[in-house]
Amino acid sequence: MIGDCWRYNGLSPPWWCSLGEVTILLGLSQRFHGRLLWKIAAFALLSLCVVWAAAIPAGAQRTSESGVFTLTVANWSRTLNAAERYIDAARFDPERIDEFRESIDEIRENALIVSEEAAEALSALEPRLEALGPAPAEGDLAESEEIAAERERLGTQITDLRARQSLAEVTLARVASLQTEFDALDRAVFVTEILHEFPAPYKPAVIRDGAAQMIAGAQAIVATGPAWWLNLPAEHKSVSTVFGFAAAIAVAILLGWVLRRVLTARFGVSVEEDAPSYTRRLLAALIESVTRGIVPSAFLLVILIRANTEGALISGPFADVVSNLCVALIAFILAVEIPRAALSPETPAWRLTRLTPASASALVPQLRVLALTFVLFAFYWETMELVAPESFVDPTRAVFGTVFALVLGFQILFLLKANHWRFDPVEADKGTDGGAETLDDAAAPPSGRRKFWQTVRWLVILTTLVAMVAPFMGYVLLSGYLIGNLLSTGLLFGVMYLVRGFLREGIGLFTSSATLRTTLQWDHAFRSRMKFWLRAIVDVLLLPGLIFVILPIWGLPGETLFRWIAAVMEGVEVGGVRLSPADTIIGVLVFFVILALFRTLKVALGTKVLPQTHIDPGLQNSLTTGLGYVGFIAAAMIAVIVMGVDLSGVAIVAGALSVGIGFGLQNVVNNFVSGLILLIERPIKVGDWVVVGAIEGTVKQINVRSTEIETFQRAAVIIPNADLIANSVTNWTHKDRYGRIEVPVGVAYGTDTRQVEQILLEVAKAHPRIMRFPAPFVVFQDFGASSLDFELRAYTNDVLWKVIIASDMRYELERRFREEGIEVPFPQRVVHVVSDDPAGTLPPADPS
Repeated sequence: MIGDCWRYNGLSPPWWCSLGEVTILLGLSQRFHGRLLWKIAAFALLSLCVVWAAAIPAGAQRTSESGVFTLTVANWSRTLNAAERYIDAARFDPERIDEFRESIDEIRENALIVSEEAAEALSALEPRLEALGPAPAEGDLAESEEIAAERERLGTQITDLRARQSLAEVTLARVASLQTEFDALDRAVFVTEILHEFPAPYKPAVIRDGAAQMIAGAQAIVATGPAWWLNLPAEHKSVSTVFGFAAAIAVAILLGWVLRRVLTARFGVSVEEDAPSYTRRLLAALIESVTRGIVPSAFLLVILIRANTEGALISGPFADVVSNLCVALIAFILAVEIPRAALSPETPAWRLTRLTPASASALVPQLRVLALTFVLFAFYWETMELVAPESFVDPTRAVFGTVFALVLGFQILFLLKANHWRFDPVEADKGTDGGAETLDDAAAPPSGRRKFWQTVRWLVILTTLVAMVAPFMGYVLLSGYLIGNLLSTGLLFGVMYLVRGFLREGIGLFTSSATLRTTLQWDHAFRSRMKFWLRAIVDVLLLPGLIFVILPIWGLPGETLFRWIAAVMEGVEVGGVRLSPADTIIGVLVFFVILALFRTLKVALGTKVLPQTHIDPGLQNSLTTGLGYVGFIAAAMIAVIVMGVDLSGVAIVAGALSVGIGFGLQNVVNNFVSGLILLIERPIKVGDWVVVGAIEGTVKQINVRSTEIETFQRAAVIIPNADLIANSVTNWTHKDRYGRIEVPVGVAYGTDTRQVEQILLEVAKAHPRIMRFPAPFVVFQDFGASSLDFELRAYTNDVLWKVIIASDMRYELERRFREEGIEVPFPQRVVHVVSDDPAGTLPPADPS
């Protein structure tokens, strides 16, 4: 009783436990004697024991906890030892193995909890022990009793926790070893089963026995119907019973017909739609496939339910036959209607694939025959095993498996003919971004992808040939395993293809939604990049999902697969930092979500908030750009924290690599810092007209590393930010857009200079973009070689119009000069020819 609790934990019970037990026994012995005194005394002594137990020292409590953990470890060891003995005995009992797996998984979870809790407690206690410092050596001054007691207490706790952690780690190692051995046992049993040798199906005796047993099995299946009717009670053969059964079937057919008409009219294929989206085509395919089979499926479903209901009209072996037949027919109907709706040979615009009309028309009947063959074989195999197990012998399985492999194998090979899988080279990307995007996601596949699918096709052909040959070598189960898994894998690939198309279409609709385009004002380039990366993520996630579903079909135990996934998700530890795929995926998602939020805030700030403040546009751009930098840094830091990366370890590594990075990336860092200076000091802003060396244009964007300038020839020039800080930059619009325009003019000698001045000023003052103050003025610059040189100087409040204003004034000056008869000379040169014979004494030159 009370003392047993102490003995269970490996401790000696104190004296008061025995006293308490005696008291309780005395109280119980007098229970039916009605003596209140004994009850009061028993209660008082029991309360005293409880109070005394509450006063147990902490050391005794820790000892109790250690005893409990010791018992727990002993139980773990006992279970693990039993599992090891079972494996050494080389026995195979699926139920027993499942029990061991569950126990081992529970032990693993508990050991992980113990290890993690011990590590957490150690991380809290070890710094406290280190803070006390080392114990004084011999000859040194003794420390106080409190410090010594605290050191001893912490040391004891740390030792106990390390022991727990070590025991948990040892247990985890044993669990991992046992799990590996159980996996090996599963594989060995699986290989033994599928490589079981049956009689050769080409031997006459095997053919004769197998055919006879197959015929007997078919006869037994057929005989279940008459046997059921003969054994049916007379009251069940009444007209009312038959009428009720027929009425239920009629109601099911009527409801199915009505539902089919409604769904087809609302969601089915519509010839009026010329270019339906992928989502619309997928919905129509599902509706068409379901509604075409809904009436016969409803009929079969009623029969199936009635056959499996307790006390139903159909019972006995005949109920098994009817149930299997209904399931087979429903599977056949769906297997026929779904490919027909997806390939849509009659309406190419509603096809879910890029197959050509000829390929689609050829595949639909072949898939129908393949589905019919597989369903018939599956129905016969499953039903004969239930109804006539005595016919289910090795010769029967050998002959049946051979026929199954040959018939389905030839159909699969015929289905894999190259001309059955021809695709349209181009198909428009429908339904994305309001038709703005015309790039095709389903364009002709590149050579690498084409070679990949050709390799897959030849692997399937080779596997089919192996499955067709295997029965003749006695490996009937191997043949059925390969054929069945090939068909199952093909079905899963088809489902994944449809799901992938649906998700990609959903991403396209999301990125082209009015919320992103108008409300959040995300530009087309950003939404296109988002669509690309989201679709890439979908492809990356669908592939492991498909593998996760396919591997168990091919024989990998689900427990093993889950354990592999768990091991992968736990990640690996590199330099004290644990890298986990799950944490990494979550961190990446958090990064993009935070980045999208900051981008939304940036767009809202730049388009709705700042324009209402009348702040300088350049400053507005600097604020929004700075917010983008802050958002990127915040998203990166939060993502790193979510990934579980220890920033202190990263800081140490970064410090160690800082020298190398400093030399290798000094230009990048220089440009980054220069970009920050440009944003803070704002010597140039987005929209400024600048001149950098021989480059003149408008600042379009200030990025982290460089600045983009668009020239007047519409060319984009990328200039490193460091060059803008180190070199001279002419900024026409730094403070404001005021500027001066100079128009040099030359007139012929002899022209009235005051008249020229008056004409120049009149033309300048008449232009609407020339300011009245400061007023325009004329400078008589020089007496040129061929002209009198003047310069008209005028001011405008928008220097960006400088070239246009100067051009307008030149047009007007040319007209006025023409009207006033003022000549604009061109450069002239007077050539004086000096003769070598001024007296004319030399004879003339010979003309010949």
